[in-house]
Amino acid sequence: MRFTLFKYIFRNICSIFSVSLLVLIFIMMLGQMMWIADLMVNSEVRIDQVFKFLLYIMPRSIVFALPVACLMGVMLTFLRLSADNETIALNSSGISLFQMLPPVFFFSLIAYIITNVITVFAVPQGNESYRQLRYQILGSMSDLSADWISKERVFNEPVEDVIFYVNSFSSNDGVMRDLFVVNKQDPDHVLTIIAKEGRLLSDSRSKIMTIRFVDGTIFTVARDFASSSTLKFETYDYKIDLKYAISEWESKEKEPDEMFINEIIHVMQTVPKESRAYHQMQIMLLEMFSLPVAVFLMSILGAPLGTQIKLRGRSSGIAISLIIFILYNVLLAGQRHISESGIVPPSIGVWVPDCFLFCVAIYLLWRVGNDRPINIFKAF
Repeated sequence: MRFTLFKYIFRNICSIFSVSLLVLIFIMMLGQMMWIADLMVNSEVRIDQVFKFLLYIMPRSIVFALPVACLMGVMLTFLRLSADNETIALNSSGISLFQMLPPVFFFSLIAYIITNVITVFAVPQGNESYRQLRYQILGSMSDLSADWISKERVFNEPVEDVIFYVNSFSSNDGVMRDLFVVNKQDPDHVLTIIAKEGRLLSDSRSKIMTIRFVDGTIFTVARDFASSSTLKFETYDYKIDLKYAISEWESKEKEPDEMFINEIIHVMQTVPKESRAYHQMQIMLLEMFSLPVAVFLMSILGAPLGTQIKLRGRSSGIAISLIIFILYNVLLAGQRHISESGIVPPSIGVWVPDCFLFCVAIYLLWRVGNDRPINIFKAF
């Protein structure tokens, strides 16, 4: 009897979890799919490279979607049991909520292990491979400029210390309007260019790109603010060596989310302990272990919540799952900001969202296990 119930609940959790995870991953990948579709239409991107892109962004998409997918899987399973009065039948047979939790704990443990493996191994490898493939494609494009300079209303940094902003871009005639460029490469001066129009003139063979500014002004300011100059122009050609830019991209140091545990520890040993870089590395390292714990706790939360919202239906369960997930992410973003600034040690701040989930889970299990309704649902 108990083993049959175990299999029944576990099978229902897995089926709902799988559907939820696939839908959430598809929604999150839509933004990347737009960029990939643009590359396929306007650039020389092969179909195998598209599949590689999808493969490389999959781990981080899965890690982001796992908490809410686990919560939905357990919550909607217990919601259906309650709505069909199966919970009442089990209670009348002497089976309480706590006796129905073993399949939930088993599912939560599996989700915890899978999340651990993905965050420690798959996410860093996927992020690094994604960056390398992106630069490889940009380096082989015949029109290198369109992807990362002509994007509208976006601050781009195609070359280190060179920032571009374009208010509008016409793909028909290749004209950019209302341009703003800041060049900080000179150690003594900062160059700022503002122009009404501009055109991209790229040479795919020499990898030299020329931006022809029309009707604008050049501001030059010394870094010590001792001197400045202003020059107005009708046309001005600004050249960028794309070979240098591409080599600079490829040789760029890894970002924290592209590093494995041993690489993060090595960087932490080389930077000052009170620096922002040290705090970022410490946060990234600790989150590799705190995120799987959050997935485990989210799964546990679903059981007591599902037994309390049977009158509101599945739509209410999905809405509550998303609200809890949003609150968790707000806490996660807040602790990252506070921990990076050093206000709270990362070793404490990283675990604040997990502590919140743990306290809520214990409270809900205690109330539902003792046949006490959760007060927040009385209003409904």
